[in-house]
Amino acid sequence: MHAMSVTASIDPVFTSDADRWAAVQGRDARADGQFFYSVRTTGVYCRPSCAARLARRENVAFHASAAAAERAGFRPCKRCRPTEATLEQRHAAAVARTCRLIERAERQLRLHGVLDLLFENFP
Repeated sequence: MHAMSVTASIDPVFTSDADRWAAVQGRDARADGQFFYSVRTTGVYCRPSCAARLARRENVAFHASAAAAERAGFRPCKRCRPTEATLEQRHAAAVARTCRLIERAERQLRLHGVLDLLFENFP
């Protein structure tokens, strides 16, 4: 019998600027919520996983919170929307709302019926 090894998944800690910059370069979603970064040349701050074009390192600063970035004079990115739930969380919420709509439907729905419900109930 072979012994199995179990490796615990450890969330990375982004304590140094080098760690934070590596997370930004890699668009590491595990860093989202642990810090934010701002870009001096654009006046915008983002989540580490933001898909926007990578800024030059010398134009980037790191912030512990979105509020700290705003106090420093930066506005939220319109692409990654760092003051809102993550894209993954927004998708999960939309799926959950859709499931509730389907469950409450008074008749069995075909795909076009589900789509009609979605268009009626989602802005």
